[in-house]
Amino acid sequence: MILKQRKYNCLVATGNELVLSWDQYGDVTARQIVPSKTKELKMQWERLQGLAKFRAAKLNNILDTITQLEKSIFEIRARLTQTEVQLGGPLIFEAFIKEAFDHKMQEHK
Repeated sequence: MILKQRKYNCLVATGNELVLSWDQYGDVTARQIVPSKTKELKMQWERLQGLAKFRAAKLNNILDTITQLEKSIFEIRARLTQTEVQLGGPLIFEAFIKEAFDHKMQEHK
């Protein structure tokens, strides 16, 4: 973008120099075309800069979203690992009666 900025500055400076030098002598048509083309160049450059800023902001937003998603994925994996460890352990009942089974179901909920 810096090289483009230099080219832009050079074009604007050259256009201004041409307008100043044609004031003394030169073609009337060229005197009218150069300022309009310089103005058009300035408008396109401003538009380009605006688009570049918009894209940079959008990329930063995407990077922030990716960071948040990676954090969420890490937390979900940690929870899944913890649940897997709990489910991998043996299920021990105090007695073979319905109340013991119901008690374990309540603990699970």
